[in-house]
Amino acid sequence: MVAYATHGVLSGAAAKNLDESSLYSLTTTDTIPLAVGMSSKVRHLSMANLLAETITRVHTGNSISEILE
Repeated sequence: MVAYATHGVLSGAAAKNLDESSLYSLTTTDTIPLAVGMSSKVRHLSMANLLAETITRVHTGNSISEILE
């Protein structure tokens, strides 16, 4: 089983709970930093390129919805 979160708030006993769960992996974005010692089941994806492209398109007046296709 895998899980995805766009803005994963992982605090308190999250690392322990994830490690002890049957979850294979949890993928989140890097909009919130991961705590030191977070479970190795967590995969953190960068939002930098998507945010940079969105800002560029807003500035130049181009379509934002095209980057989500």
